[in-house]
Amino acid sequence: MKNRFKIGRNQSIIIFVLLLTTTLGVAQNDFENPDLLLKPQTPETAYLGKYISLPISLNTGTPQISIPIYTIEYGGMKVPITLSYDASGIKVEDLASNVGLKWSLNVGGSVSRIVKGTYDEGNHYAVPQNGIVETRGYYQNYGLKDLSALKSLSPIQAGQTIGPFSQDVATGQLDTQPDLFSFSGLGNLGKFFFDENRTPILHDANDYKIRETYTTSVRPRFTKWTITGSNGLKMTYGNQENAIEKSCTTNFGVNPTNWQDNAWYMSRIDNPATNRSISFEYIENTYRSAIVSSRTFQFCFTYNGSGASGCAYGENPINAYDQAMEQFINTSSNEARVTTQLNYRSPVIKKIIAGDTEILFNTSNRTDVFNIGATPQKIDEIIVTHKGNCVKRFKLNHSYFVSGTEPIETNIYGDTTDPSSKRRLKLVSLDEISCTTGEKKTHEFFYDETNALPPRLSFAKDKWGYYNGENNNGSLYPEKNEPFSKSGDRKVYPEYTKAGTLNKIVYPTKGSVMFDYEVHKNDTRTFTREGWVIQTGRDTGSGTPDGETSIVKETNFVMTGSPSKYRVRASLTENTWEYSSPGSCGASTGPAFQIIDPVTNQVKIGYGYSTVGNAINNGRETYIKSLENLTQGKTYKIKVYGYGVSGKASLCYMSSVKIEKFETIPAVESDYYVGGLRVKQVNFLDADGSILKSNRYEYDKATLLFNPKFQYHFDYDISRDLFGWRYYDAFGNEGALADAITEFKRFYSSGKFFLFSTSDPFTLDFAGSHIAYNKVTEITGEGKTQYNYQPPQTYSTASGYQGFEIFPPKPLIQTSLAGKLLSEHYYSEDNTLLKQKFYNYTITFGDFISRGIQISNVILGLPMTHYQLRPDWVRLESETTKDYFKGKEVNTTAQYFYESNKHYMPTKTVLIESGNDERITKSQYPPDLFATSHVLNQQYRINIPIKTENYLKKEGSSTEILQSARLLNYSATPSTSNLALQTSVETSKANTPLEERIRYEKYDSNGNLLQHKRNNGVTTSYIWSYDRMYPVAKIENATFTQLADALGITASDLQNFNETSISSLENLRNHQDLKDAMITTYTYDPLVGMTSLTDPKGYITYYIYDDFNQLKEVRDVNNNLITEYKYYYKN
Repeated sequence: MKNRFKIGRNQSIIIFVLLLTTTLGVAQNDFENPDLLLKPQTPETAYLGKYISLPISLNTGTPQISIPIYTIEYGGMKVPITLSYDASGIKVEDLASNVGLKWSLNVGGSVSRIVKGTYDEGNHYAVPQNGIVETRGYYQNYGLKDLSALKSLSPIQAGQTIGPFSQDVATGQLDTQPDLFSFSGLGNLGKFFFDENRTPILHDANDYKIRETYTTSVRPRFTKWTITGSNGLKMTYGNQENAIEKSCTTNFGVNPTNWQDNAWYMSRIDNPATNRSISFEYIENTYRSAIVSSRTFQFCFTYNGSGASGCAYGENPINAYDQAMEQFINTSSNEARVTTQLNYRSPVIKKIIAGDTEILFNTSNRTDVFNIGATPQKIDEIIVTHKGNCVKRFKLNHSYFVSGTEPIETNIYGDTTDPSSKRRLKLVSLDEISCTTGEKKTHEFFYDETNALPPRLSFAKDKWGYYNGENNNGSLYPEKNEPFSKSGDRKVYPEYTKAGTLNKIVYPTKGSVMFDYEVHKNDTRTFTREGWVIQTGRDTGSGTPDGETSIVKETNFVMTGSPSKYRVRASLTENTWEYSSPGSCGASTGPAFQIIDPVTNQVKIGYGYSTVGNAINNGRETYIKSLENLTQGKTYKIKVYGYGVSGKASLCYMSSVKIEKFETIPAVESDYYVGGLRVKQVNFLDADGSILKSNRYEYDKATLLFNPKFQYHFDYDISRDLFGWRYYDAFGNEGALADAITEFKRFYSSGKFFLFSTSDPFTLDFAGSHIAYNKVTEITGEGKTQYNYQPPQTYSTASGYQGFEIFPPKPLIQTSLAGKLLSEHYYSEDNTLLKQKFYNYTITFGDFISRGIQISNVILGLPMTHYQLRPDWVRLESETTKDYFKGKEVNTTAQYFYESNKHYMPTKTVLIESGNDERITKSQYPPDLFATSHVLNQQYRINIPIKTENYLKKEGSSTEILQSARLLNYSATPSTSNLALQTSVETSKANTPLEERIRYEKYDSNGNLLQHKRNNGVTTSYIWSYDRMYPVAKIENATFTQLADALGITASDLQNFNETSISSLENLRNHQDLKDAMITTYTYDPLVGMTSLTDPKGYITYYIYDDFNQLKEVRDVNNNLITEYKYYYKN
């Protein structure tokens, strides 16, 4: 795109800081990076957002499970109401939506967001350590524009300026990252962010127009969003308090006051072509829930000093985690059982109003979440009405999943008997109930309850957050290299991941569908891991030969690698099983082990039993020490010493020594389990249980897009001037500003750990599924189909931009190309290739648009990440189909060209069939033909192909021969009720001039056609009724004014014709002035269907519906059956 989507590189300057102060010690709880603070979303918003980020397809292994309830059709708008189930697996902390766990009621849509840093609009938010913090939001503060001024400052001036700036970022008082927004509605899905001029930028470039309403009157906030699609439909979100979802976190027992806006629900749809609107009303569902906090701890170690500057003392950066973790987690201030109260104010749909149609949503109490004031609600009834009369009624029946184990914290909200943590709302069935007879048609839902789900307050979860059955986990903190008593097993255990998942639907016909799942697998893969590998060792054994009271054993080893990668691990043991009690051996003052330089006989490292003190008297002690002071290439001797008591056959004190090296270890792992579920098989069954059809799925070429990390670790070596401030351009190229750093000695160099109790918080972005499959095969009884998908592509990988990163990591954002279907291959049952389809795409990246900085307030400085966001544009360039029949191949290719710089729609399509002739279609749209002031462009109705030309280019020729053309004319005049409507159609064949074929001469104020005239001179008129929703008469050979005169009313009155007067239309058939007219009349049961049709000859056909408003019979005027309809569910 030349003017909307520039391709290039802007050399923008960003200044950032890595260390700004010589203060190396801060309190352990001062880690305030706002990315790590909870911004909870209600399950309704979370599920909707997931469908945007995670398209439902075999690419992710997730089946599309959806049950249509009703579709509103009004004024050229369609709003489907559906129940959808997310079969990707249940996470332990998942809350049920207001219709049931993992179910979502899709009504309208929403705008939601993932908060990066703090809230874009600026706001207050609660920081546990510092209370309420006022923030300057990314949108509010125009992004990072303030940093540009630093380029003109001297290094000292810049340092003085950027120090406070970076501290504000690290503590959440200044937001330097754009939030990531998503929207859905009327089949539209999109993602966007703001640039530094407050302009919304679509991440996946498309023809949407986004407008925000921002106010600071009470507090900074977005109160309304207006999103217009290329069809001109204007979708409004928010704009009423009950349509805005809010949440906040507090300590238990604290009433929430500092609410944050998280999502904005659809409140209105407007169609400028019909002057109609649909509105949505909500009630507010206020409740609270408890989760195991996503606590983040930071702790540091100095390696050459005892706890310098507030850091703990550790011997080696590699094993620091292992040395300190258990002591850390057992410290009372770091207690593993820490829970947080999440507070929600969630919109619940109450009513949809579309003219005379209202859809009512009734609610009742639920007990799986705790109330804040009013009792939390669930939706249990949907009633479709017309003028207050019931047309359709649906009942949602619920029970609860109840956990069989207790939560880790029982005193929740001050109530030890509160059951909410152990319950999850379960949708049991959906009844469609006749408004007249009460008869029911029921969908029943069944779930895998072989293993009961744990309470939401549970440590039994894998590292992706799904249930893994480890109910005895002591915490959520994983072991790294060494186990410790309160560590948690975070591995995936497949039989538990399925707990609570929908596995069967029984339809009203009693036929059913069954789903069989398996956990995601990363296939057989070669990978590497880091860990300690034993190089050599020696131990004393436990026996004393010949009754001696001491023993010495030795061995040699060579320090082949860097000493900093080696450690000695010694296990010192007191023989409490043979000696009467701990300590009965008496004190030993001798050495336990020694590492000796055999040339100088100098003891380089030694440890004595006397050093052990009381620890050895408790049976065992493990001693670990770095070997970094030894010399690479030298040979050393290990001596171990054991001591006994005269007359005893076993040693009283014994030692075992291992020399270990920290290495990267290659390994091959088969069927590597990954959190979450994929569909394995779907069976369709008849009412008697016999299988009618079975689909099986095989997955290959898995890509694990992100693998949660529980700790980040990096080292500081200040003596090498690692810390200073520099500037970087937009592409991470280092500039020329000098370092401004105070020299420190190695004494202060240290390592830093960031420890997360739950999954990696930095993966909550536009990443979609954490795993995707590039190849999926669907196998049925009739053959198989193989689907190949575009592998996941992150923004950095696809665009070539890497940014500058230390910690935290930059957002994980996939391009719009990721997951696109690349090819389909169809095979018969005997594996004969039948057909292939190939899809070719191109992706283009726009200019650098938005910059982001993440800075962490840590003990030894402010490590940061710089990144940028740019939109991408994915275009389908071609589709090729190859059909195989009796040894012959028939090819068809469609090519798409995008030659306009004013929109993203294809302007030329070339169809090439096996004869190699090219059939070319060229299209032009309102932005291509009209000024921006044209009414169609003003209303953003830009997807109308105003001018279409069809050409033929013969094989071997370069000449395009015009075959036909069509021109649609639009205007807004009194004849169109001043609506922008089509006024005529012109067509031509070959090179002949365009000729008008039909003229649309009159519309009512809702865009209904009242009169048109064909080029043969025949005029046709229409009369509308039932709130102008249905045509009740079609009259050929008469004008609309003639009809009004014949009825003795004005044309204006005829435009508002009431359905109670429909019988008067029959008088038109015998009217003298309409003797040449052909009249067809219709009657309706609104929202049900046509009830009668009287043709120009006066013959009447009746349409009869069953108790569920499905067409049942068609009969003639004598009640003779013409057609009968019976309904079955597909498959």
